[in-house]
Amino acid sequence: MQSGTQTLYQGWGKRRGISAMKTDIKLDCVLNRQTMRGCLGAIVVASAAAFTPSAAVAQSNNAITLDGITTATEALPREFWDPVFIGQTITGEDNFQMRVSAKSFFDYGGGYITGLQMHALDPALTGGGYHTGYLSSQIDPITFNGDLGVIKFFGQTNIGYIDVDNGNPLSDNSHFATMPNKYFGIAIGNLLDDSHDLRFGVNLTGEYALNRTDLKGDNRDDAGCDEDELDQEFCLYDANVYVASSRWGRITVGRGESASARVGAINTGGIAFATDNDPINKVGFHDVPMLGVAFADVALGDVNGMERIDGVRYDSPTFAGFTLSGSWGEDDEYDVALRYAGEFGGIRVAGGAAYQNFERDNTGATQQNVTVAASVYHTPTGLYIAGSGTAAERNADMVPAIGEKSSATAWYVQGGYRSMFTELGETVLFAEYGTQNDSASSGNYFMPDSGTEYFGLGIVQDVDMLGASLYVTYNNYSAERAGVQGDDIGVVMTGLRIKY
Repeated sequence: MQSGTQTLYQGWGKRRGISAMKTDIKLDCVLNRQTMRGCLGAIVVASAAAFTPSAAVAQSNNAITLDGITTATEALPREFWDPVFIGQTITGEDNFQMRVSAKSFFDYGGGYITGLQMHALDPALTGGGYHTGYLSSQIDPITFNGDLGVIKFFGQTNIGYIDVDNGNPLSDNSHFATMPNKYFGIAIGNLLDDSHDLRFGVNLTGEYALNRTDLKGDNRDDAGCDEDELDQEFCLYDANVYVASSRWGRITVGRGESASARVGAINTGGIAFATDNDPINKVGFHDVPMLGVAFADVALGDVNGMERIDGVRYDSPTFAGFTLSGSWGEDDEYDVALRYAGEFGGIRVAGGAAYQNFERDNTGATQQNVTVAASVYHTPTGLYIAGSGTAAERNADMVPAIGEKSSATAWYVQGGYRSMFTELGETVLFAEYGTQNDSASSGNYFMPDSGTEYFGLGIVQDVDMLGASLYVTYNNYSAERAGVQGDDIGVVMTGLRIKY
């Protein structure tokens, strides 16, 4: 076994409105899997001790534990409401030192709120936010307004080599491709009023795509970042401003995540960048043998509903681990979501529920999704499980015709094992299964006796020193349409997600 010392700081010291916190917390750790979890989890102790004075802290044999660790989410630090500050350590009054991390708070599904909740529970194991990639961590953030404001650059690429075996001899379905979740941008945060903890910020993010896996198909030479313009390789991802307070919550205006974004993908395994509950993300528009249609036309394409909006969003403060969000956008699209994260005796829990109402592809028809998701992670053993369910309902001016129906369902489950096999970083082994019923589109509605079923296996290896994760996945997909069963499709993907 190998020993080491880790210097950590949670909170921003006196100039961030916190006077009860010392600027250096040194923990002696034994670097094996179980004791490392306890050591890294001590950051939560520091956070809880600073923001929840009633927390009971005990120390023995160089390990620190917290009695009632859920208090960490009951009074989250103000940085929770300003993602630009997440993942930052300070070693001195004016010295910002970023740490490179393979993990991101977007890796746990559920959008940035779930990621920030998980970060509040365990900052070390969930990695950091902006400015914690291999390149950006080497550059001091730009500060202004007496160090009360900060500017950070960030981004990530998720690229791999994918082989889609659907038996089509006329199409080359082996190629380099990007997964949907990659971006680059700049975030600005500024403390406007320290006495009222009022903050203002700006987020500007772009996206680059090459053969994007959820849009690529046998008959599609291009698959960029815009489904309506497939040859477009650069797109605007986020462009918004916000005002936030840990007391009143956060209001965001502009283009960005919807309130219910990726609730169905909540996953304590931290591998949402490699796989999730949407089967289209890997198969895309490749043909299903024997059916003569694309897989995306049989699967429930809106299983995660609207993930981005041009509109306004509100996120409430966190109470006992719960955060309520709502958003409204153009075409009267709206949604609400409730998320939770907490920990009980070494069992970490995350979950959410969401309702969405949105227009489908400018057809005038609307769809309503109800989604529930939950994930549990047993930190002493490294075992986790995640699951979600979605019920979709479509409405249009004309009632469903014969051979059509208005509703469809989707179910998904994933289980895995997280461990520190090497000093490179965490390793995750996982298996997954999903099924969708009556999911094929038929005009404005769904088609009975249709659906998809799929299973998969994979491994993800973090390389913390590079801010990167390597992964290999295998999935088998089957699809049925109008009672006709298509041949299976096998998909193998070897990928690299690297944070800049």
